[in-house]
Amino acid sequence: MKRTISYITAMFLIFATTFSFGQGIVTGSISGSVVDEQQAVISGATVRAVQNETNTEFKTQTDSQGFYSLRSLPVGTYTVTIESGKFTTRQIKDVVVTTGANNSLGVGALKIGAASEVISVEATAPLIEATSSQIGATFNSTAITQLPNNGGGFDNLALYVPGMAQNNSSNFSNTNGAALSSNGLRGRSNNFQIDGQ
Repeated sequence: MKRTISYITAMFLIFATTFSFGQGIVTGSISGSVVDEQQAVISGATVRAVQNETNTEFKTQTDSQGFYSLRSLPVGTYTVTIESGKFTTRQIKDVVVTTGANNSLGVGALKIGAASEVISVEATAPLIEATSSQIGATFNSTAITQLPNNGGGFDNLALYVPGMAQNNSSNFSNTNGAALSSNGLRGRSNNFQIDGQ
């Protein structure tokens, strides 16, 4: 009886450890800096991000350099509000958080005035990703059904991402048969994720 309980406990721990390591990245982050009209940093400003879909609030404060970072945010669209003492409130709408990416809102300037005065700004996608050297692409179900795939698996969709090429060689590269090269790297340097896992 004791041996059976020990065996069940050991199996449970093995499965729990396996599943905890297999979760992958399923969150993103928002960051930026806060300054006043003379470009002096504002430390201790309150930064709130409210997810539009669930109304869940995440909160932080700017550090001594005026920098803030909200990490481990669930994927979705957010409204970010920045408040500090004798300054007007800055509100940034439609901030998109995607899996494994940081959405940098840049430097936000607060004007002197009443906190009840709200200045709203619409978020826009950055033209250049300055916080990461990664290149990626997202394919929705409509694109997957309409793109020519030559009878291959989902791995072949990677060929539609800039810098990807088929190298027709899967020997010694542990590529699971995909035989893809990313920007000239060997196949063993590839990392495949589906929905962040």
